[in-house]
Amino acid sequence: MPRRLTRLLRRRRRLVVTLLLSAAAGVLVDGLTPASALTVPVIVVTRDLPAGAVLTSGDLTRADWPPGTVPDGTVTADVATGGRLGAPLRRGSPVTDAALLGPGLLTGAPAGRSAVPLRVADPAVLRVVRSGDFVDVIVPGSEDPAGTPGPARTVARSVTVLWTSTSRAGAAPGSGAWPTANDDAPLAVVAVPRTTAAELAGTTGGTGTVALVLVPPGP
Repeated sequence: MPRRLTRLLRRRRRLVVTLLLSAAAGVLVDGLTPASALTVPVIVVTRDLPAGAVLTSGDLTRADWPPGTVPDGTVTADVATGGRLGAPLRRGSPVTDAALLGPGLLTGAPAGRSAVPLRVADPAVLRVVRSGDFVDVIVPGSEDPAGTPGPARTVARSVTVLWTSTSRAGAAPGSGAWPTANDDAPLAVVAVPRTTAAELAGTTGGTGTVALVLVPPGP
């Protein structure tokens, strides 16, 4: 080693030692930092679940995700437990407010909307109507004393379908898929203005069912 370099190292020995100790301390601190400090806890499902399934504590577990990968609207285990899914979830998927039937199902919908379940007159319609479609909701007219039905009328135009009972394909009857009162009921949940929701509740005609007509998105 050249004498000049040797003399330089001797003069800077303290500085070199300090730098080496600082680097070693940094490596040690990084190694001792728990993984949880570098991740965010997220509640995810432990198995594939159909739309309408009621979440239990056994369906949920905690996973540690990098902060930049966590979606908006994730919920705690307390909120998720007992909630009903508005769409299927694959194992390992995070549970968000938008995935649960209820107010979260209306995430992104215009203000003043309600999620209304409707009994559909023709079950075959739900083979083509899917979540995200737009429909007109038509109620049958009431029968007169002679038993003649009155004219049908449209009570909601170009409303968004949030969920249909066909989303429950593959779920066994009584498995907790929503709704539980009648596993064969052809149902659809739509987002409608609150005033329309009240009207739908009282004007479904004598059959208690409605017709859905696929339409383009409204203005």
